[in-house]
Amino acid sequence: MSDDIRKVFEQLNEVHIPFIVLKGWAFGGDLYQKLGDRGISDLDILVKSDQLKDVISALKKVGFYMVEPKSVFSGSQKNTNDTIPLALNFRSKSGVFIDLHTHVFTSPWLLPVYPIKMDDLWKEKSLFTDWDGNSIYRLSLEHNFMHLVSHIIRHGLTSNVLKSYQDLDILINKYSNEINWTKVIENSINWRMMKGTYFVCVILNQVYKTIIPEELIILLKPNKLRIWLFGLTTSARNLKDGLKNKKYKMFIGKLVLIDRPIDIIISLLRPIFPSKEFTKSLYGKPTSLLSHWFQLIKYGIQY
Repeated sequence: MSDDIRKVFEQLNEVHIPFIVLKGWAFGGDLYQKLGDRGISDLDILVKSDQLKDVISALKKVGFYMVEPKSVFSGSQKNTNDTIPLALNFRSKSGVFIDLHTHVFTSPWLLPVYPIKMDDLWKEKSLFTDWDGNSIYRLSLEHNFMHLVSHIIRHGLTSNVLKSYQDLDILINKYSNEINWTKVIENSINWRMMKGTYFVCVILNQVYKTIIPEELIILLKPNKLRIWLFGLTTSARNLKDGLKNKKYKMFIGKLVLIDRPIDIIISLLRPIFPSKEFTKSLYGKPTSLLSHWFQLIKYGIQY
């Protein structure tokens, strides 16, 4: 795995394409001293949307090929001339996977709900040395915290993202005194992830005994109704035991995490009445509303 990834880093640097590593690899040599200390199934890379074509060419040059998503409702999208996908999947001949991101929140359904300013992430990126001694960029401490939170939110706080909970626990334990918690709170407000950040921190405290700054809990705490709904959809015990939540509870949980009630309505209507541009980004071609509804019902039955 390391050889293929090293070639990717070298190729991107050679053609002067900036990139940021995300999630697991971003903590290599820091939160985890050895590659085997944290299971890595793929490499997540963030690139700028206007350089996507050049990045794809660079990946192909070192032996990676694009993998079509199994479903239009998965995390990756179709790559077309008219649209910029949030995420694309690549694989090398030796079986190494790369998730290529143009955004840190890769759900096209929920993206409008969370107004994340990508320019800020690029401006505040941080240089570090990974497992293999590569000097590369990752997000700042505060943005890494928020990205892990957003990844958990996208999956509805479920046990499917236990690694992200574990990353957050270790990140906070190691860097609590260096993290600018005021900035974390500001990002939670600006990204409209106040409730998601609060509930993720509650779970971290209950399951991992993570010490969370009191001011964060006080300032982000939602009303009693949200807390009650959260209790109905999410079980800290299930997370601790690695048990998967029922899918309908995961769906409701995602809605509970949305800050503004109007955005809950928007997120429900968006997949039912999508714009032409949105369906084109999903399917890679113009698609009728009836055809989209058929795919949506088919996915709902499987879901």
